[in-house]
Amino acid sequence: MLQFWKRLIQTPLLVTSGMMFGLGTSIADYLGYRLDGWRILLGLVTVWLILSSSWTLYAYFELIARGTQPFSNRKEAKNGQVYPSPQTLLTGVIVLLTFSVAFGYTLSRSATNPGLVVLMLVGLILSSVLFYGQPRMVFSGYGELIQALFICNLVPAFAFSIHAPETHPSLLPVTFPLVLIFLGITLTLELERFASDSKQGRQSLLIRLGWQRGIPLQHILILTGFVLLAAAPLFGVAWRLVWPALMAFPVVILEIWLVNRVALGLPPRWPILRITAWVAVILPTYLLAITFWQS
Repeated sequence: MLQFWKRLIQTPLLVTSGMMFGLGTSIADYLGYRLDGWRILLGLVTVWLILSSSWTLYAYFELIARGTQPFSNRKEAKNGQVYPSPQTLLTGVIVLLTFSVAFGYTLSRSATNPGLVVLMLVGLILSSVLFYGQPRMVFSGYGELIQALFICNLVPAFAFSIHAPETHPSLLPVTFPLVLIFLGITLTLELERFASDSKQGRQSLLIRLGWQRGIPLQHILILTGFVLLAAAPLFGVAWRLVWPALMAFPVVILEIWLVNRVALGLPPRWPILRITAWVAVILPTYLLAITFWQS
């Protein structure tokens, strides 16, 4: 059972979402809004609760897809691993979402623009529950895009709205390139699961594209993301705020080289590739956040 919960909690996504939340907070600080440590902590916990609820809901629908009764309280075992009962998972989803709504409401009460915070919270919950948490929707070919928008757009915007009365033009030129980079990294991670996803009939984005088209697209998405970061000054973001993020580019070159090895049929180095892929999106986000924070 413990192994199931360890597998359910996706630590790299928690770290990435935390970095994105920090980016939104640092932009608010850079623009002169007064920050509150308690609200930052409560906002971050809210994001993590919503993410956890989507993963738990995903696991619930997977059990239902295997023929388990929706409200069964019987644990299941598969491949030597014990799964919680659907009733336990569904209860977990309800508890996590209840706390998310409670924390979000608390944040809105102390925010300058409560309506904006509520709107962002609703966007996070709806994208998480109605799309991100359901296997059929996740593997519809659009799940990766929803996930990228959730992590790289909605989370920073939510963090920003906690302290600011309105959104700001600086958000989009900084976060949209990260959406492209995150999408590229998602294709990289799907490469390792390509064979198993094909056998299980999971129509991930890479499966739908085919690896012959998916790998070049992965390169294009990541490189375009960095080009757009470099072009952010054209959209009103000072060059001194974005150039530190470009120092992560050597990591991207390494990641692309490792992916090309797989495409050429050379022995894959999956652990190194996974770590490099996550660093390729986490590092520029961190560099952006720390630059805005110190400016």
